[in-house]
Amino acid sequence: MALKFNLGAKIALGIGSATTVGVGGYVANEYLSGTKITELLEKDELVLLAKGGDAGQWTKRWKEYIDKGDNKWNLSNYDTSSKNTGSAPENFKEACTYNSTKKVNDNQTDIYKEVAEFCTKGFAVSELIGKEEKIQLIAEGDSQHQKWKEAWGKYFDEVKSSDPLKLGNLESSVRTTVPSNYKTRCDEEKVKEVRNKKDPTYLTVKSWCTTNK
Repeated sequence: MALKFNLGAKIALGIGSATTVGVGGYVANEYLSGTKITELLEKDELVLLAKGGDAGQWTKRWKEYIDKGDNKWNLSNYDTSSKNTGSAPENFKEACTYNSTKKVNDNQTDIYKEVAEFCTKGFAVSELIGKEEKIQLIAEGDSQHQKWKEAWGKYFDEVKSSDPLKLGNLESSVRTTVPSNYKTRCDEEKVKEVRNKKDPTYLTVKSWCTTNK
């Protein structure tokens, strides 16, 4: 059975000790060399959830953790807390904080992937596009018709066969006529949650649903 200490107890014991067991039963001295997970997250443009804020997102990540079904981090009182999907328990947040300080060799390490999955902030694609300096989402309305035609023309020329927006039924489409569902698919994709600008959904919207400022 994995030993379980609360975060304060682990600090008091000294996480550098060879016998110290961290959140979820990870032996602390396995994570004393390499690069801090927080630094790797920053390089991957991932944002840790704020322990004192981001309540809605903490709840979402907690439910995702529960949905995995294996209590990967061996959180205490999990049988009870997992029945409440309305808010994330403090020991889940503490586990995120604790695990994010560990050192690993690269972003392919299991504990890094777990922190990235359960402890980072999500953004609507439109929110990240809004932070771009040179591009913006194509607006609705007849005044934007030419910009939609330009976007579709590029799509037709470059990616019609792979169809990243999943428009479907493009065999009879023509370059000069924007498909009726092109704008709709852009609208559907731009509200999806992504973690960073490397996400395929973000890149699809950026490539085919935007125009220069």
